[in-house]
Amino acid sequence: MEKEKRRFTRVNFKTTAEVVKGSILISGEVKDISMKGAFVISKEKLPVNQRVEISIFLSGPEPPLKVTITGRVIRITPEGMAIDFEGMDIDSFNTLREIVAYNLGDEERVRKEVLEYLQTRLASKSP
Repeated sequence: MEKEKRRFTRVNFKTTAEVVKGSILISGEVKDISMKGAFVISKEKLPVNQRVEISIFLSGPEPPLKVTITGRVIRITPEGMAIDFEGMDIDSFNTLREIVAYNLGDEERVRKEVLEYLQTRLASKSP
């Protein structure tokens, strides 16, 4: 059995999304999301390792909120594609953290996962 590589808890989160690579725009639905990535259900897919911009649309407020994140396609399946998040602004980070914490029901766990990830990243960049 393969060891689980994920450091962040995924939560089911259904909402619309757009994945953009240059002039290519793919509309889909987010199946699940974490602080480090999302799985987007779509008929169209981009190849693995493609850098993309993903916009996740949040229902509720008018006008609808949009979280935009840069990332990379890391896996494709018949159902859709997995996107690893590589960069986002602070507002998108905070909104994403709130989404995951609310759907997980454990804000402390999300905080610890982010802190551990940042500590690992900082340690790997130390001389």
